[in-house]
Amino acid sequence: MSDGCSRGRSTVKLLANQAESPIMRWCAGKRVGEHRDEGFSLVEVLVAMAVAAVILTGLLGATIAAAQASLSARIDQQAGELLTKTIEDTRSLDYGAVAMATTDVAADPSVTAGKWTVPNGVGAETVVAATTGAITPHITQVTANTNQTSFEMRRYVTQVAGSTAKRVTVVVSWQVAGQSRERTASTIIVNTRRGLPLPRFDLSYPGGGTTTVNPGGQAQIPFKIKNLGARDSFQLKVMSDGVWRNLWDFYPDPTCAGGFDPTAMPSPLTKVSGVYVTGDLFPDSITCFVVTRTWDQAITYNITITGTSTKQPTASTAVSSTAPITVIWQSGAVSPPPTPASSTPAPGSTSATPTPSTTSRCVQASSTVTPPSGYTLHRFLLQNVPAGDTATVAVNPLQKDDCAVQYLDHKYSTNVDQEVGRAVATGGSTNTAGGADVAEWRWLAPVITSIQGAARVDLHYRCDSGSATLNVALGDWNQTSNNNQWTSRATATANVTCNGSWETVSVPLTVSTAFTLRSKTGANAVPTYLSLRVAASSGSGVRLNYDANSAPSALFVGTKP
Repeated sequence: MSDGCSRGRSTVKLLANQAESPIMRWCAGKRVGEHRDEGFSLVEVLVAMAVAAVILTGLLGATIAAAQASLSARIDQQAGELLTKTIEDTRSLDYGAVAMATTDVAADPSVTAGKWTVPNGVGAETVVAATTGAITPHITQVTANTNQTSFEMRRYVTQVAGSTAKRVTVVVSWQVAGQSRERTASTIIVNTRRGLPLPRFDLSYPGGGTTTVNPGGQAQIPFKIKNLGARDSFQLKVMSDGVWRNLWDFYPDPTCAGGFDPTAMPSPLTKVSGVYVTGDLFPDSITCFVVTRTWDQAITYNITITGTSTKQPTASTAVSSTAPITVIWQSGAVSPPPTPASSTPAPGSTSATPTPSTTSRCVQASSTVTPPSGYTLHRFLLQNVPAGDTATVAVNPLQKDDCAVQYLDHKYSTNVDQEVGRAVATGGSTNTAGGADVAEWRWLAPVITSIQGAARVDLHYRCDSGSATLNVALGDWNQTSNNNQWTSRATATANVTCNGSWETVSVPLTVSTAFTLRSKTGANAVPTYLSLRVAASSGSGVRLNYDANSAPSALFVGTKP
């Protein structure tokens, strides 16, 4: 099919030498348009490819950066999970096992003179190391399961300054994209009891170790149970040569008289499966009992009275015994059993609601202390917990109006030596918390309590030779989530003579300005303890003895209410 341009070609040829007509121009334009509809030129293709390359290059760079950021974040998350797991695993260890191995510490150049610098501005702290430390090896390589990233993990255990707490610090470092990364986490671990509290109680015999009666007479042996732990009841047995002698009877002694009229004995304790059992004894209570037996012939018995916790009979502290007691049936004049006292309940005896004793016998040695008007004088016993021989306890309890002590002298620094009492290293300051060179006792008041006026501390001490200087401070100790603060309220110094024997010194103090103790009764309440600290700034072989019949160590001070 032809168009106008085809039909006019002959005419165009004839007019070739003539001026170009409008028809020729239109036809030429039409031929050019037909040529452009056939595709892109090479230039256009190259331009398009260049534009696409620029765009794709930018997208590729963004994609790579996003992938690297995702990988870095994933590795950082893995490092955080490794930190958390390591911290939790360490917290699950026994407190004594939270220590670095001595050999590891010696080979670590970052530990200098027994100290390691804790990051994040904490500073240098003493490394806690032991031959049996569980934090070993403290530098390890850990490989992630998902991306095979290799982490270097370093673990350090240090002693928190001025505290018995330990700080566990974990540092994790790794390489990503040629750059070094590091994360750090730390936690504070204190020596707390987990789960049900262990039984803590003490059986004591107040006599001289020997009881003598006539044949056919009834031997009456008084004893006390001092419950320092949770509410508990106890099986009672008389043991002789390691054998249970099920021939003795146990009676409650609610007045702590120490004996009964044999013709008017009270009802005995209840037996469970053939064994005498006390009722529930409340925490911080002192309960009196009497064990009896009648024998017709002359005989000598060496016995001990043993108590066993019924709540946790398999616990390591479930059993406690009196010191050995000699019981003699012989003819001749013997001392009659104690005459029953009045029916007034004994100091610290168990009742439906345990109430601390306020009997005057607990403060009879405090005649030199006169409290201000409105204040009542009280005696605070310097205790050692747990009972028996122990390593040095940094902080022990004060017991208000508690006259019961352990029957025998005990060793309170078995980690230092095997001598009676507690070793006090010289050079300590009462401005620091209890430790090797500071002995500290604390009391948490059950209600808001004010302390003021004259006070006195009786200390049973011993030192080798020459003289020693004992520094005594009375103050308050605040416990908060972020800070433990000690405030000194009264101080005194005692210069004592040392001759290698045990002596007693009375140190007077004066609390000029009243201060307040608060129990923790609300979610945001801050408990404030009464705190007594003793240090030795000079002297050789200084030791303190307390919580024993031979050691009259106590604090006398007035409180309100």
